[in-house]
Amino acid sequence: MEASKNDRLVKKFAALEDKTWFPQELLELVKDVCRLQSEVRASLAVSVDPALVCGDMEHRQGAPLLAREQFPVDAEGAEKLFRAILEVAESLPQLRTTAQLVRDKLIRGDIRPEELFRAYMLENAEPFEAWAKEAPDAPNLLPFRVYNSMEPWLEAAGEALSSAYPQNDVWQHGHCPVCGSPAFIGHLSGPEPSRNEGRDINKGGKRMHTCSYCRTTFRAKRIQCPFCLEEETGLFHDGKRTGVPGSCLPLVQELYQDSRLPRILRPREHPRAGRSRIPPPRHRRPERRLPPGRAFGVGAISTLRFAS
Repeated sequence: MEASKNDRLVKKFAALEDKTWFPQELLELVKDVCRLQSEVRASLAVSVDPALVCGDMEHRQGAPLLAREQFPVDAEGAEKLFRAILEVAESLPQLRTTAQLVRDKLIRGDIRPEELFRAYMLENAEPFEAWAKEAPDAPNLLPFRVYNSMEPWLEAAGEALSSAYPQNDVWQHGHCPVCGSPAFIGHLSGPEPSRNEGRDINKGGKRMHTCSYCRTTFRAKRIQCPFCLEEETGLFHDGKRTGVPGSCLPLVQELYQDSRLPRILRPREHPRAGRSRIPPPRHRRPERRLPPGRAFGVGAISTLRFAS
């Protein structure tokens, strides 16, 4: 699995190197961060305490298998990765000044990686909002480093939970069934052989979403907004293809099998935007939620990894 991901990344990097419109410093940053994360995954062993996993009935009602803050992240290992990513940023001219600001704060003790990890898990936006005011030229650099420092452990835990508690049906609730976070990217599945001895072909078209936190890919309802759970097709932007009806979120990325490129969808307003028929579950904290694709630090790296 990991080798397959690495092979796809190598091909994507090679293709982007010839694109004059793609910032080369960004490409170098992404390549180095992916390399560092791959080195961590090579020796990573993550286990989840079954006692922390929610019950089947509660899960069917929309609760995630494991709360975000209970994901087993090795704080010491994540801090080492945090400092390694910081060194990469310091080596790039456009990020050097802002990266040195982070370095100075680490030396003075103004920021502590373990506290930032915890804040991110709890969706506490305060330290990241404070950083954005201090570094308006790179407001997402700190949350980018924080998330990508934890990402190998989060993804490994997500894979372990998905294997132990597989989702056999369409997930009805919009958020990730494993950790309860919003999806940041989606795609329609391609054709695949059926189980009938390969004689019939499954034409695909299943809507698959990938979580912005634990990277779990899960099947979602084909015609449903993942944010406000609207299913009235007359309110949908771009018809049945997007699954995003209104202005309940600024944007969402969608991958199409025909173009293989991410597309930014900007939902149009509708009179019921943001008014879900289902109240938010207990595990959600929308008033403190960091916006996916921005503070989650899931931009270039995530799009490259999952636009395969």
